[in-house]
Amino acid sequence: DGIRDHCVTGVQTCALPIFARQRDIEGSTEAGAAADKLAQRQEALAEETEALARDIGGFAKRMDAREPGGKPAGDEQADGEAKGDGGGDQPGKKPESESEGQQEGKPAGGSQSPEQGSEGPSSESEPGEQGDDAGKQESEEGDDEASRARRTKRRLEAAQERMRKARAELDDAKRREARAAQEKAIEELETARAELEEILRQMREEEVERLLVQLEARLRGMLRSEKAVLAGVEKLAGVEGPLDRERQLEAARLSREQAGIGNEASKALVLIRDDGSAVAIPEALEQMRDDSAQATVRLERGDVGGTTRGILQDIVANLEEMLGALEKAQREQQARQIGRAHV
Repeated sequence: DGIRDHCVTGVQTCALPIFARQRDIEGSTEAGAAADKLAQRQEALAEETEALARDIGGFAKRMDAREPGGKPAGDEQADGEAKGDGGGDQPGKKPESESEGQQEGKPAGGSQSPEQGSEGPSSESEPGEQGDDAGKQESEEGDDEASRARRTKRRLEAAQERMRKARAELDDAKRREARAAQEKAIEELETARAELEEILRQMREEEVERLLVQLEARLRGMLRSEKAVLAGVEKLAGVEGPLDRERQLEAARLSREQAGIGNEASKALVLIRDDGSAVAIPEALEQMRDDSAQATVRLERGDVGGTTRGILQDIVANLEEMLGALEKAQREQQARQIGRAHV
């Protein structure tokens, strides 16, 4: 919560307004707005719907990959039906040999003539295609995430096809036909709405989980670098007297290292948006970035005194605290996913 990724934000901002925008285009068509401008709006919305369908399809594939073996649950069933189709109905026929014969375009039985058999590839391919369609339909009928995503993708694709048909009718100034296609598109979108909202929520959680991992890796790298800078400063401070030339050069090097850590903090801030419960994370990063800038200036002028070391120690403590918060967020995220899986 409180952490967004640009991909998820893009999906969410383009998905939910699609419903309202399609209704608005349909209403404008009925009201007699300019057909050419309506066609442009309809095509733009069709493109956005097509892109959303691709995103949902990618989500379905990721959900399939999480299943044991990484194979969609529906594929194995479809394969089994294709192999057994017709084999159990005819005594004395082995499914394997029959399947081979069908693949080569040979007749399944001995009643067809050679001429009829020569036309087999085109006609015999239909049962296989029907089997594939049946397997696809069955893979969409489940209540798991992948099945819901495939159903929603299919409905979005159907809506997109209706939108493009409406655009073609508008190009031909056929308003009545365009409105009919637009109404069909709205029906498909309305059917997909409930599952689409759930999928968008799941996609957001997926991206949040990924972003938490990225942010944790970045903060761990910053912590390692910060501890190295602190150790170097404490070593310089351990020698009494003013800094000589060599120690001044080392302080300048440590200043550059510290500046790099500050830059990493700025990059991490780009990944985060203020949003409710996670507001403490960007605030802590902003404070750390400001402290890093202050330490950079001090080290650049060779100041390795107690104030500089105290700033560096605060940065280390802040990074450790943020990592603890991220680890807790990851555990809570995993617990929520496990809880929903058992519902």
